[in-house]
Amino acid sequence: MSVNHSFPVEIFFSKKKTLLWFVILDLALTVIYIVIILNAVNKGKEEFVIWVGTPVYVIAFIFGLRHVLRKRPGIRIDETGVWYKKDVGEGTFVPWLHIQGFRFNDGGKLSKAILIFVSVPGFYAHEVDEPNTLRAAELMWKTHGTPLAIPINFFDETPEKLLEFLQSGMKEFKRN
Repeated sequence: MSVNHSFPVEIFFSKKKTLLWFVILDLALTVIYIVIILNAVNKGKEEFVIWVGTPVYVIAFIFGLRHVLRKRPGIRIDETGVWYKKDVGEGTFVPWLHIQGFRFNDGGKLSKAILIFVSVPGFYAHEVDEPNTLRAAELMWKTHGTPLAIPINFFDETPEKLLEFLQSGMKEFKRN
């Protein structure tokens, strides 16, 4: 069943899911920080760790929390193509001209994604500068036939709903 959507469509990250990951990460960092302080006490360096480490920790916490609570889109679908944000950075834009289709990939609880199949996968596989990201893109291309995947674990929408948005956009805007 296809539903008409008004474009552009912006799909926002789930604040609840993102906040949950932030709390888990912050708890882990807090435990590590406490262990470092306890270790420093045994070596007589607790003042340095407390005076230097605490401000750094507080600043990182405030910026991290601000980042989590800011409302920001993770996917944008419009007449020019699909833009999505994976990790840190500007995100990835794929024009409709290159898009051939989409497919949901259930990689398990923590790695669900929507694959974007493109006519020029080599361009997107080698577009990245960071070596680990490049290896990940090449592995995706080798195993799934595309280097592009939108991670969907931090959205409230179901994979079916996200696919519906993407396929509706492709149907409306894709010009061969």
